Amino acid sequence: MSGWPRSVLSDLVSEKINRIKDAIGDSALFEDKELVRKAIECCVPPVLVAKVGFAKILQRVPTTYLRALFASRLAGTYVYTHGLDANEVDFFGFLQEFKERD
Repeated sequence: MSGWPRSVLSDLVSEKINRIKDAIGDSALFEDKELVRKAIECCVPPVLVAKVGFAKILQRVPTTYLRALFASRLAGTYVYTHGLDANEVDFFGFLQEFKERD
C-alpha cells in the first residue's frame, strides 16, 4: 500500500480496527477471563494496580467500559501486528499467541 496518502491509510486502519472491535464486542470472547485479564492489564497504570489490586479494578469498573477496552486492545493489536489484509483465520492464530504472551 505504499504510495497511498497517509490520510487514506489512516482511515483504512481505523475502519478495520472498528470492524474487528465491533465483532469482538458482539462475540463471547469476553467470557474468557484469562484473555480479558491479559488484554486489560497493560492498560491499567501499575501504580493503580499496586494500590487497589487488579481484581478490585475489574469489580469497580463498569462492564461496558471493560468490554470496550478489551475489544479495542485486541482489535488494535491485531491490525497493527497483522496488517490490513489479515483475516479471521489469522485472528484465531493471533488469539492463541496473545494468550501465550507474558
